[in-house]
Amino acid sequence: MYSRCPHCDCQQQLSTRQLRDGRGLLNCAACGRSFDALPSLSDMIDERHDSPSPPELTFPRPASPLAWRIGNAVLLLVLLGQIAYFERENLLRRPPFYSALTQVCRLIGCRVPPYRNPADWSISHSEWQAHLDNRYVLTAALTNQAEFSQAFPALKLTVNDYNGRLLAERLFPPATYTHETLSAAKHTEQIRLAIVISAPSVGGFTLTTM
Repeated sequence: MYSRCPHCDCQQQLSTRQLRDGRGLLNCAACGRSFDALPSLSDMIDERHDSPSPPELTFPRPASPLAWRIGNAVLLLVLLGQIAYFERENLLRRPPFYSALTQVCRLIGCRVPPYRNPADWSISHSEWQAHLDNRYVLTAALTNQAEFSQAFPALKLTVNDYNGRLLAERLFPPATYTHETLSAAKHTEQIRLAIVISAPSVGGFTLTTM
């Protein structure tokens, strides 16, 4: 005869004497727990009815430290590339960044765009002179104060009367005052501009770089 343990579902063989001596109670040979053998008593060995086990949870294997480092490096390069793309105008105006970019391009053979920063120009010795009717001549010294060669800037001239009211405003591209495209570092360029203003009197002017 056979009986199945309700605790571990193990079927084991037993004799009539075991049933009589234990009054129907048996100790499971698999789990060692006591159980009533009569409800599952059978003359035949049957297949084991295992209770469905819960599905196994599988987790991806953690990446190796080298893979993490490579992935972080790629993400960092992507982030730096985005910053450089959207902030390239401001970054190229920063001397430390421009100097570092110049050194890198020397090593890999790339070309750096000309340095441009209106704040690194100074205008001095400016003079306004009357010349014939409604014609004036403006002279000044334009100095590149940067540590790099940079493209000549556009010049913005604003002319006011004696009450501070605007008389005229004009933007002069580099080609109107110089034949060069780049100014060497610490170089001073003497400029001369011919101005025509149909106004009775000129009280003052300002000349700025753009």
